[in-house]
Amino acid sequence: MDLINYAVFEVDNNRYLYDTNTNKIVEVSIECFQALNALGNCASIEQLNRTLPIEFLRSAHECGVLQPSRFVSVSPPIENLADTEQRLSEGPESLVLIVTEDCDLRCKYCVYGEGNYNAVRVHTSRKMEHQIAIRATHSFLSQQEHHKQSFVCFYGGEPLLRWQLIENVLQSVTQDLSVSPQWFISTNGTALTEDKFATLVQNRVMVRVSLDGPQEVHDKNRVDVRGRPTFDRVIKNLKRLRDYDLDYYHKYVSISFVVADPENLDTVNHFFKNDAIVCDIPKVCSQINNKELLNQGLTTNMRREMLGKQRRQYTKHLTTSGRKSRDHPFNFWWAKYIIAIRDREIRSLQPNERMRSVCVPGSHRVVVHPSGKYSFCIQGAEGIQIGNAETGIDAGKVLKILTDISNVLSRFCPKCWCSRFCPICPAYFSDDKGEFSEELLVAACKDIRNHIKSAFEAFIYIAKTDEKALQLVVPSEELLLS
Repeated sequence: MDLINYAVFEVDNNRYLYDTNTNKIVEVSIECFQALNALGNCASIEQLNRTLPIEFLRSAHECGVLQPSRFVSVSPPIENLADTEQRLSEGPESLVLIVTEDCDLRCKYCVYGEGNYNAVRVHTSRKMEHQIAIRATHSFLSQQEHHKQSFVCFYGGEPLLRWQLIENVLQSVTQDLSVSPQWFISTNGTALTEDKFATLVQNRVMVRVSLDGPQEVHDKNRVDVRGRPTFDRVIKNLKRLRDYDLDYYHKYVSISFVVADPENLDTVNHFFKNDAIVCDIPKVCSQINNKELLNQGLTTNMRREMLGKQRRQYTKHLTTSGRKSRDHPFNFWWAKYIIAIRDREIRSLQPNERMRSVCVPGSHRVVVHPSGKYSFCIQGAEGIQIGNAETGIDAGKVLKILTDISNVLSRFCPKCWCSRFCPICPAYFSDDKGEFSEELLVAACKDIRNHIKSAFEAFIYIAKTDEKALQLVVPSEELLLS
């Protein structure tokens, strides 16, 4: 049976149909909207013919929508060993060094918190040896002739606990290599002290600091190993860094925040827009990772009305302020999808579509663990090893991963209305043994569809209110651990 994938949206009392096969968006009547909505997001020709008015079907067929798709399977971006080796020979775009698995905080929602998640590593005393860090960095930088900009990221645990190692890597590259990578540190901010400022500024290190909002929101979850709040320490360190070098602060410092309780969205939004220390630097937001979450008390579900309210504020910001979207604290939630919808290609799907969002493991990012083993993702696919610091990336393992991903996705994507925009990553549905779980995939897909639907609604509102404002939508600061 030929099935047709689509989605319908209601925006400001107008109704719209998105046709997956053609990538077109068309306005529909309330009767057609209700009929299509009742059928779900996938229907047969017979169902549509029985349900929709003849006049609508005729006009839909004239513009090519609601026709069966030839899309039947997902093709990996690379399908043989020689091409895999060639792609990997160009080197990854970024290197992530997990310099320690220890942390001076015990955030209540942390993916590495003991008892929070199933089959995820917890905080340990494991740390990376200096030789591994320097060897991996030099090897990475020796392959960067194909990339305009290379990124080296220090990650943890809390990476600033290994400040001496970080200084040694910076010094080694400065002395021994002619390349100049963009350095990056993801930190909780408590150890971001004045003794480090000169080195950070001199090497133009990008620093992303975790700050969940105002004190009452931040301190609810972000506490140290003794259970003490951390807001005052973090904000004090940010202020001192800002005072030390304002130009550096504006160019290289950003905020990462977790929405643990959606009821606080308005409070968080107001804080980031108005607090003098953080209002004028970029922010990246995320929600608690629900993958294999054991402690369900950690999270409150994001109700659709909550997300809708923030979307309306976001689109109002774009259509009335005349300012680029990255100025909005929640830009990270919508911008990349709105840009993808705005720039989409209007064409019919092919029988074997390549999923553009499925990267070649090791070609975008290599994650080096304290042991020297390589993976390709943080907080998601750590169980999938693709090599080590001694021998490099194993092209055979990478090709097998791509083939396995393709086989799993081919059972789901051709039946999904948002397959052309889906950011699906192996991290979403891999377990700690490196196996791909269809159960995890189904759960991830539900969240992704809701998110993309919200982005479509935002896009339609902006396009109808002030189409020029779509050009104000820009990605959040594209730091590597986004």
